[in-house]
Amino acid sequence: PTTGFRRTPNDEELIRGLHESGSTYLVIDQLGFSDTQSYLVPAVQNNPRLFTFLTKTDLPENFFIRINDLH
Repeated sequence: PTTGFRRTPNDEELIRGLHESGSTYLVIDQLGFSDTQSYLVPAVQNNPRLFTFLTKTDLPENFFIRINDLH
């Protein structure tokens, strides 16, 4: 299953929403949706201990990231 993410500049709220939804992985794509670059990317960059980079594709670059358990 897939889900969206909370569109908020508050990293803590966005990440809490990911955990509450049961999400375990992120795909950061280059489809041009500004919400990804505005909210999701900064939350990941500002909280590196909460995420593990797995791999990326060639152009267009898409990133696959594991959401680490908070416990």
